[in-house]
Amino acid sequence: MEKLLMLILWKMQRMQMNLMILLMCCMWMSLTMRMITAAMENMLAQPAQDLETPRSSTEIVSKVLSQTKGTSTFLKNALVLKHQEANLASPTREAQLREQVQAKKQRANLLQEELDYLKKKAEETEESMAKTQEEVHKAQRRDGGVQEETRS
Repeated sequence: MEKLLMLILWKMQRMQMNLMILLMCCMWMSLTMRMITAAMENMLAQPAQDLETPRSSTEIVSKVLSQTKGTSTFLKNALVLKHQEANLASPTREAQLREQVQAKKQRANLLQEELDYLKKKAEETEESMAKTQEEVHKAQRRDGGVQEETRS
């Protein structure tokens, strides 16, 4: 029984340590985010020198994140910067995206042409079926009239 109590006490101490570590991480992240937010607010408050238009919020966020890139483990771990760098529009990436868009447009056009062709064929088939059905009805009426004459 004593061993069980010791084990429970030890696990509770580990949980308490883990909670303290988690709390410290949250406080550190909160501090980091406050520092980043303060830096962004300061940049926003400062007039953009040599610029005719004020800085955009995207520009400010990008600049602050690039400054904190080397010092912020939180941002590295959260993959914010890697994601941001991967999505930067380099000329080659932009060209690739344009090619993809063009290919998708061509495919959409081909699919639309195929759809139009199939619709036309379906209409022709329906018309043909309607004509055939009409001819069958006429033939049945004719044959029905011939059979009545032969009965009489």
